[in-house]
Amino acid sequence: LYNFTKREWVYERVELGERNFMEGFTPTIINDRFYHTLSSGFLECRNLSDGKMIWRKQNMASQYSTNGFIIVGNKIIVMDDGKRELVAYDLESGNMVWAESSAGNNSYLKELNGVVYYGSRGDGRIHAVDIETGKHLWRLKSPDSYEDESYYYMSQCIVVPGEKGEKGKVIVSSFSHGYCFEAAK
Repeated sequence: LYNFTKREWVYERVELGERNFMEGFTPTIINDRFYHTLSSGFLECRNLSDGKMIWRKQNMASQYSTNGFIIVGNKIIVMDDGKRELVAYDLESGNMVWAESSAGNNSYLKELNGVVYYGSRGDGRIHAVDIETGKHLWRLKSPDSYEDESYYYMSQCIVVPGEKGEKGKVIVSSFSHGYCFEAAK
């Protein structure tokens, strides 16, 4: 951590543990904390001013998804691929708020109007989960897969906010078509 105002190092290095590396995305900084996952299956919250750990969660079965997490309000939401659950933790304490069964192995998580959306390579569907309750609002199967199971949604999805009181859109593609769905909320 480098203080540009004073032009000095606050600290140069923080050990994250044995042979760990941060997954392929940038840690999120909120107030005086930073949040990140590690290759060995840890989700961590650290104090920005000294790098000391505030809380840590470990996925014993596997890694947390390499596609990161999202922070919405007072929750950090991450896919636990080993348990095949989408999990929300309290941002301050690290306590689990809810866990919802999923197919695991997801795309980047997207949020729109209190709903987290993601594509899953585990079941080929696009998922919508309510952020407050952790309950699925829908799991959409690709219309292409009814003709041929090898056609399923690619794992990415894009959310677009609605305008003038209209619901937003969720845009996805299969290997042969593009689709636009009305958002759950």
